[in-house]
Amino acid sequence: MASILKAALCILSAVAGITHLAVAQDQVAETPRPPARIVEPVNDAKLVLLRGNTRPETRLGTDLGSVDPQLPMQRMLLILRRSPEQEAALAEFNAHQLDPNSLDFHHWLTPEEFGALYGPSDDDLETVRSWLQNHGFTVDNVNKGRVFIEFSGTAGLVQQAFHSEIHRYNVRGEEHIANSNDPSIPEALIPVITGIFSLNNFYTRPCITSGAL
Repeated sequence: MASILKAALCILSAVAGITHLAVAQDQVAETPRPPARIVEPVNDAKLVLLRGNTRPETRLGTDLGSVDPQLPMQRMLLILRRSPEQEAALAEFNAHQLDPNSLDFHHWLTPEEFGALYGPSDDDLETVRSWLQNHGFTVDNVNKGRVFIEFSGTAGLVQQAFHSEIHRYNVRGEEHIANSNDPSIPEALIPVITGIFSLNNFYTRPCITSGAL
């Protein structure tokens, strides 16, 4: 009898979990998709600087000059921006996730659900993707949460599209590459782009190394 009751409880729990997931998916499906925020034609002559996208280490080292324009640049990330309304909605949802009295308590979203609710619209993603491809880049991935677009190309393409040269630097006896100045993008793309990551090969060092143990 006890085993039958336990099995019944397991089935009920599973059904409840499936129902909760179905409700969550229905809620996402019913949520209006975000409107397009790129509303002006993309004009490469009207640029805006993406401030804060240059590594500080470049100011400490010796500038060894520009790299070969054909140098491959892999796994560059274009970081996408949420609208103010999305930021506010996300902050409210995060608070509800931690509130035991909320229906959203411990309600975790899949990456696809997160992207649908808090990421750029399909139209905006297509506009950014087309802009990158028109400048010769390969778009490798748009992550499921719509947080970044991964793309690849060459140092020459970076200079042409983002108006930032890739230089070699000697920093504390080690040679690195990095963009020499903050990149720029067309003003029309600013509503959905906040920065660029991986225009350099400076990597975070581990806090603990084997020699410290």
